[in-house]
Amino acid sequence: MALAAAGYLSYRNNVMDRLFSEAGMDPRFFQGSQEAAGAVRRLATYRGQRSTEYLLALAVQTNPVAPEVQTEAIRALRDRHDPRIAPALGALLQPHEGLDVRRAAGGALQDLPCKGECIVSTLHYLERIWRGDLNHEDRGVRPPGFEEVKASLAKDQQALYSSVLLPSNLDSQGLVF
Repeated sequence: MALAAAGYLSYRNNVMDRLFSEAGMDPRFFQGSQEAAGAVRRLATYRGQRSTEYLLALAVQTNPVAPEVQTEAIRALRDRHDPRIAPALGALLQPHEGLDVRRAAGGALQDLPCKGECIVSTLHYLERIWRGDLNHEDRGVRPPGFEEVKASLAKDQQALYSSVLLPSNLDSQGLVF
């Protein structure tokens, strides 16, 4: 019986290792962006610390070849309801991160308990914006005729600011506003 359990755990760990590699962490196994995002979704079906650590690694690392891997991992972590995840996702609220990543992190923080370090990260991001730091998508120069795109981005950014400013799960005990 113990041998069967050990065999199953070994098999399970090997499958998670392979999915992690397919998700873009190992170029030898990368098959494309859609396949990588699918690997993240399959990895998210596994419970436990190992899969959570893999998802966290995928969530915090920018993947220029398959950016949807990062947002898929963030969404998968949201469903874990693990309080240790919130600080890592809160750290993704930075102006240099893309809007999709910031939006996924903000959405995930709506469903996770955000305390201490998570609150600090959220407030730091909002302070940087308030002080005039430009978000990633605002740093480029757009030619004339892109006013609609700029207005749409501004609307999306305002929605993000509102969502991270007043999440229902912020533990504001002891904080003075």
